[in-house]
Amino acid sequence: GAGGEEEEEAAAAMAAKTAAPAPTLALALALALALGAAAAARAAPLSVTEDWKLQGIYDTSSGLFLSYGTWFDPLEHEEYFWVAHNTSVDLYHINDNRGAGPSAAPQLERTIPTGSQCAQSSTFILHPNVITTHGDYPFCTCAWSEDNPCPKRLEISGGGDGDGLYELGVNNFLKVDQVDLVEAGVGFGLTSTNTSDPERTYGCEPLVNPEEVEGKYCVVDRGACFFQTKYENCIAAGAVGTIVVNRDDSVITMSVQEVEDGHPFFMVGLSAGYVLRNNTDATLRSGRPIGVPEPDPDFSGPDGLSIVNIYTGERVSWYSPYITADDAIYDPKSEILYAVAIDGNTNKEVMAVNMTTNPPSSLGTFVMEGGNVTSNGDLKLFYQGDRTFLLDTIAFDGVVNLYELTDSPISPVFLSQIPYSYYCPDMDLGGVVPHPLGTHVYMMGSILEETCPDLDGDGGPDWQLEIFDITDPANPTNVANVTVPEMEVGTLVLNGNENWSWGPRNVAGLDMGSAGMTWYDFSEPTAPVPLTSPYDMAPDHSNDFTKGVFGAVYGDDGYWYVREKEAQEGLTSEFHAVRLTPEGQQNCL
Repeated sequence: GAGGEEEEEAAAAMAAKTAAPAPTLALALALALALGAAAAARAAPLSVTEDWKLQGIYDTSSGLFLSYGTWFDPLEHEEYFWVAHNTSVDLYHINDNRGAGPSAAPQLERTIPTGSQCAQSSTFILHPNVITTHGDYPFCTCAWSEDNPCPKRLEISGGGDGDGLYELGVNNFLKVDQVDLVEAGVGFGLTSTNTSDPERTYGCEPLVNPEEVEGKYCVVDRGACFFQTKYENCIAAGAVGTIVVNRDDSVITMSVQEVEDGHPFFMVGLSAGYVLRNNTDATLRSGRPIGVPEPDPDFSGPDGLSIVNIYTGERVSWYSPYITADDAIYDPKSEILYAVAIDGNTNKEVMAVNMTTNPPSSLGTFVMEGGNVTSNGDLKLFYQGDRTFLLDTIAFDGVVNLYELTDSPISPVFLSQIPYSYYCPDMDLGGVVPHPLGTHVYMMGSILEETCPDLDGDGGPDWQLEIFDITDPANPTNVANVTVPEMEVGTLVLNGNENWSWGPRNVAGLDMGSAGMTWYDFSEPTAPVPLTSPYDMAPDHSNDFTKGVFGAVYGDDGYWYVREKEAQEGLTSEFHAVRLTPEGQQNCL
């Protein structure tokens, strides 16, 4: 996704699809028939039944990526759920857990290395190999030295109880280690003098107190707008640095368009934010000289592409044609890996990597600049028969560009541009999702705001899908707009997944943060049918895009595997295995 608060928090998990054994196919077929019947009745609801969950295992407080999916072992005829975290891949045996109930947990069968030295990496399985890539993140490019101690930290001093070094999250344009030392006081950016305004600390409008931040670090809270907007409002007020305080103690890499040289711009956790507010006379220091005093074993130099055999756990390729890549998209038809924003560049150069050679080899690079806008690197593949296309979402400009890759994997042809309507002026473009048939795309906003219009007459703000017919990709046409009433104010879709969670018969799960997850049938692309009530693991928590459901994957065994960012602290990720069944028949599968 590419919403105003979307970040490179978690790369989309890509699981290799292989033939399933007869019992698994029977389960999937039964589910498909149930889904088809519900869609036909249009009003017949499906229940969401939880069969097991993994809790308290995967720490994401430091912004570590999580990749996950299902893998069918064709040798043992067994189904596995896998999670890649840090530098390891855990494989859970799940065949025996069907119907076990929410108190059960699958058995950890084995753990193998990702092969990568980088802890902040993204993994997918392409049988029989585990493939891992990483971007230009501190975990992956930080080699400690006395003149460049890393990872970088924010230093707070001034005699208070909170003096010390604090973890920070960088931006994707100008890293802190590229900035000379900046020492200054702290000022809190405000956009309103109305103390009852809940968004006055967000920095989303010009600051009303520039005299309090001029020459200082400008501190604002996360939420409501692009990180870029917060940064621009702070520097317009004369700040020498910008700090975004997260809603929990985790930090992420912030996606931005541009940052001035010499201007530190980073995120700190909620606890560090409390320290800043309780020490308004503190002195802050950040930049190249400020980091941990000794090497951290969790940080490494770059290791762009690793390939490990899933059976032996041995690394079978050590060569990468690039140094880093902020994202990687695999095209199974051509067996090409598209490495996006390679080698820390800011122009989002893409390398096409031939995965049929050993080691993988570069076919060349390209930069997309169609429609007078430059790519932000948010790419999705889709197909129409033998033709291959790319969707390029440029959220900052509110447009999606369509390109064709059929004739050459390194010479995309610009076809058309789809503008976002901004039907809610306070809601930015959040992203776009292609229909599996390649005939339609769904454009959506980011965080639903209280100020958004009431489109369905229920008295509350609405979040809508703008549906475009792309049967002719050179001439996209807006053919329908559909509201999603399950969304709640303060949440967004595509905050942890790069796509919806597609299952059989054009059914998709929509992740909605603290609003949970809901499923729709898109068999009629312009008239999606709701199939379930929201599946909400933490109903007491609401209006928060930083917690709750952060995506899911569908397994060939008929289950959706849902990722929840733990609702209270947001520091761990949990997984829930759920299935959809006709109302009142939870045990039919």
